[in-house]
Amino acid sequence: VVKNCDWPYLRNYAISLSKCGFEGDKVLFVDASVDPLAIKKLKDLGFILPEYAPPSELTGKQFNSWEDALAWGWFGRWRFKPVIDWLESPIGKIGEMSICKRIQKYRNIVWCDVRDVMFQTDPSEWLAANVTADVKLFDAAEGGPIKDQAFNANWVRRTSPKDWEWMKEEEICCSGTFAGEAQIMLDVFKQMYQLHLDITDPAAFDQGLWNFTARMPQFKKYFRIPKMKEGFCATGWPSKASTFMPY
Repeated sequence: VVKNCDWPYLRNYAISLSKCGFEGDKVLFVDASVDPLAIKKLKDLGFILPEYAPPSELTGKQFNSWEDALAWGWFGRWRFKPVIDWLESPIGKIGEMSICKRIQKYRNIVWCDVRDVMFQTDPSEWLAANVTADVKLFDAAEGGPIKDQAFNANWVRRTSPKDWEWMKEEEICCSGTFAGEAQIMLDVFKQMYQLHLDITDPAAFDQGLWNFTARMPQFKKYFRIPKMKEGFCATGWPSKASTFMPY
């Protein structure tokens, strides 16, 4: 779910996903701020582009800059709402009686960032080989405890101060790439949005919310962080600067 993006910002993500062999739906939610050239390029690559309009509290003067931490805090959390609505929208009937929701089309879902994500292999193949009845949710973790990384520590502490003592020892989970069975992913999106509604501190970024969600009993029992050697995802921050460009 993106805003204020031009084609260079999206190019590596969009082209690599289109070239990696993936044959599922590529879905990017866009608003009026996304560059028209980017829209054209995405459509040429076969992306589905549902449009959304942010609520009024996200369109005020203080939310005009991507680099405004307050703006990202609210938008990064609110953006689960259009995804939930889209996945739960009716798309037809199964038989004569029941309405088919869009979520029923899908076996698995990958949720990921755009500017710092590139695909080298088809993610659906990895999920098909690893999703089981007991393990349905995977994350690209960052290889160390939350307490050892200042910005993640801040996000988690601001999400729920009372839980800091046990949460600080957990491995950092990256909200930029997580994936799993379709229904459990929808349940995760709903939980993340509910936390957005419940937590008033905008500094509790979506990554703070995700680190708690992954450890909630209803998700933890299905959740696994793959080992690096399993080839799910490699995370890093190589030479990342303050500008929003591909790295």
